[in-house]
This record gives sequence, C-alpha cells and structure tokens, in this order.
Amino acid sequence: MSEILNQLEINSTLFSQLFLFFIVFLILRVSYFKPFMELIDARKKRTVSDQGLADEILTKANTQLREYQEKLHQAKVTADQTKENAISKAKKEEFQIITKARDESKKITLDTQDEILSHKKKLKEDLSKEVTDFSKIVLEKILKRKI
Repeated sequence: MSEILNQLEINSTLFSQLFLFFIVFLILRVSYFKPFMELIDARKKRTVSDQGLADEILTKANTQLREYQEKLHQAKVTADQTKENAISKAKKEEFQIITKARDESKKITLDTQDEILSHKKKLKEDLSKEVTDFSKIVLEKILKRKI
C-alpha cells in the first residue's frame, strides 16, 4: 500500500491538507455560504410572492377589461336602439309631412280649379251679356232702329 501511495506521491501532508480544507470549508460555510443561500432563498420567496401579486393584478385587470367590454357592448346596443328609434320617428314625421303637403296641395289644386270654374262661369255670363248687347247693337245698326 505504501508503494501505491509513493507512486501516487501521496504522503502525510495529504491528511493535513484535507483537515485544513475541511476547516476552511466550515468557516466559509458559516460566514459566506449560509448568508448567500439565505439571500437566494429570500429573493426566491420575494419573486414568488411578486409573481403571485402580478397574477392577482393580471386577473383583476382581465376582469375589469371584461366589464369594460360588456359596458361598451351595452352602450353600443343602446346607441343602436336610440338610432333606430330616431330613424323610425323621422320616417313617421316624414310620412306625416308628405301626407300633409299632399293634402294641402290637393286642396290648393281643388280650390284653384273651383276658382277657375267660377271665373270661367262669370266670363261666360259676361261674354253672353256682351254678346247679347253686341248683337243688339249690330241688329239696331242693321235695322237702323232701337230695339
């Protein structure tokens, strides 16, 4: 066995080096590794809690987005109904105005026709009277006496 140790060039200093390494490891573990691991664990916990908070905020944001979209949809439906009601009302008013205009136009036309007929009748009467008077005058001139 000592031959093998000699060939590998392992001597008694190996054990002292291992002991010193173990002592340095213990000192570093307490003074450096343990605080470093605690720092890493704290950061991991904070990251996990921040991730949970972010998920919660994202859930709230999605909920609000859905609520706003629903409100927007309701507003669009209401606006469409209001628009349709306004269009329907305008068409009814248009029909009423057109009907009234037609009725007034018909009345004016009938009144004008009546006026024209009465004027025509009066003109015929006047013409008939003038023709009679003219006939009398012509007849008097032809007969040279008064009738």
